[in-house]
Amino acid sequence: MRFKKVYIELSDICGLSCSFCPHPKNRRNTMPKILFEKVLQEIRGRTQGVCLHVLGDPCRLGDLGEYLALLKKYQLRVDLVTSGYYLSQKEILVKSPVHQIAFSLDAGYDDNNPKKLDYLDNILDFCNFRKVQNSKTFVNLRIQDTRQNPEVIQKIFDFFGLDQEAQNFSAYQRIKLDEYIFLNITKTFEWANIEAKKMNTKKYCHALREQIAILANGVVTPCCIDATGEIALGNIKEQSLEAIYYSSRAQNILEGFCRGEPREELCKKCFFPAIRKNRF
Repeated sequence: MRFKKVYIELSDICGLSCSFCPHPKNRRNTMPKILFEKVLQEIRGRTQGVCLHVLGDPCRLGDLGEYLALLKKYQLRVDLVTSGYYLSQKEILVKSPVHQIAFSLDAGYDDNNPKKLDYLDNILDFCNFRKVQNSKTFVNLRIQDTRQNPEVIQKIFDFFGLDQEAQNFSAYQRIKLDEYIFLNITKTFEWANIEAKKMNTKKYCHALREQIAILANGVVTPCCIDATGEIALGNIKEQSLEAIYYSSRAQNILEGFCRGEPREELCKKCFFPAIRKNRF
């Protein structure tokens, strides 16, 4: 049992209502630090890294530094995903154990969210702060559809002194803006929805093979797409991760994906692309 990445949800609270994000949120609250450390003890030696993301925004936590200190104690490399609305703790984001921070720019321009006139400016200032600190933390600016916000892309290019036109770019491109700083143009996708009518009968997935997710309430799910905990394999409050992983339900899911067969109803309603590759 070894994973490329373990997704840990510190909290399902973000303070936003993005149209592309699953609802409801604010149900699981914040993972207590005593439970968080138990999680780290369980995954130590079993993963290459941790991603602080499922729902919620870790940067909204005033005590985020204490969680990062625990991750550093267990020598776990951290990727972190944030909306960019909460950047009051810049210093802790540009040093170990944070390896990479991704800003979901679509959150700042979603019609459901409050408008911050200095939203992008604050994120670009953070990029400059990271550079001044001589940090090796990678920064990814992620946006889904350049056609909706070409002026945002152009402002980013202008800030980094790049002579490029925003409209010339399409999905699945990664553009180097500066040392350790990239613009990632992704494609819009729909979260898996158990109520959806459309169904997938053939599917390969990295769930349980390369990743696993642990929600703020301790529930373990096969992957980060299961944001509602529909496929609750167990709870790490009461069971070891090993017992959860080798449960009959988890192993049935894993065997099915190895055969290209989604065996859970939610998996049949998931269309997130996954490319089959050799096990690391």
